[in-house]
Amino acid sequence: MKRKLFLGLLAAAAVLFTACQKDQTLSEVTEDNTAIGFGTYVGRDAQTKAYITGIEQLKNMAAGFGVFAYYTGNTLYPNTTHDFTPSFMPNEQVYYATDKWSYSNTKYWPGTTADNLLSFFAYAPYVATAGTNGITELPTSSTPGDPILSFEDPGNVEDQFDLLYADPVKDAYYSNTIENAGKNGYVKFTFNHALSRIGFKAKVSDEKYQVTINSINIQGRFNVSGELNLNGGNWNNLSPAASQPDKTSYNLTSFVNNPINDKDDYAVLTDDGKYLMVLPTNFTETDLTVTVSYSYIFEYESGKWTTGSVTKVVKGTIEKPDFVKGKAYILAFTINPGEVSRPIMFDVLGVTDWDDDTDNDGYDMDVEWD
Repeated sequence: MKRKLFLGLLAAAAVLFTACQKDQTLSEVTEDNTAIGFGTYVGRDAQTKAYITGIEQLKNMAAGFGVFAYYTGNTLYPNTTHDFTPSFMPNEQVYYATDKWSYSNTKYWPGTTADNLLSFFAYAPYVATAGTNGITELPTSSTPGDPILSFEDPGNVEDQFDLLYADPVKDAYYSNTIENAGKNGYVKFTFNHALSRIGFKAKVSDEKYQVTINSINIQGRFNVSGELNLNGGNWNNLSPAASQPDKTSYNLTSFVNNPINDKDDYAVLTDDGKYLMVLPTNFTETDLTVTVSYSYIFEYESGKWTTGSVTKVVKGTIEKPDFVKGKAYILAFTINPGEVSRPIMFDVLGVTDWDDDTDNDGYDMDVEWD
């Protein structure tokens, strides 16, 4: 699916990536009683703060992922408000070590029939206590109802990360046949993106210009806080900033592939770890403003570039965009410095040869010696 966005003279394209790659890892059970083990599937574009990855990055995360597990006996996990609590596993940390997923407080399957049901919910990266990585509130072992994470945008782009949630595994019990719900003792999660990802690309209108992007500022009525329900990944109570609800601003200053000198292909500016990760936001009432500061030099003869540079600022708007959970957007700019602000330059055409005076053999000089 593609959707066009426009920033004045700068064209911006929003692209959704939907491909998914599945990779499975299972831990080994050696107990006489069957321990609960974990396996994971991660979408191809899953990423942490520093990398775009699949399951390998999740394995390499020291934090791993957190699990909430509910014991409901012979009752199916309710689809409405309920009083069950995650006391069976209240935010259990699961990490990858020695080629398997492990956790410290080993739990065992309570039974092999539908009279002993467990439901599992997970998120990543794991945090031990609220107040870390933007997660401001976590369920406790006595919190009734679905597991809900309260989340707040860290603010600085450098502190943002890819918040993941897993498809829940409900009504599981130990089985030799039921996939993703206790088969051979394993609970297998598929993780999804909870935020929206914004990246940037750029090209020049004419290859006589060599452009360096200095900064990109994106400003608008973004949501900056909300509650993520791990039972399905729905966001509730999404809210913009209370102090300046129309002016949440993100400033990016670190880019790859600078400078840019290609008019046919866009250069990727936001490589691994440079993406803007925002809470889902539908700009139903306001537009989004994007300001690009860039410097350029130009070629005045083939292969000869000016030594100085000219800095310009271009501002444009995107009319009422919609940033959806789990979707990746690319804003692609075409930079056109135009025919203005050309510096005065000098060139030397050459130096004439010396003109020897061949009719004069020399000059007599009177010299006085001390």
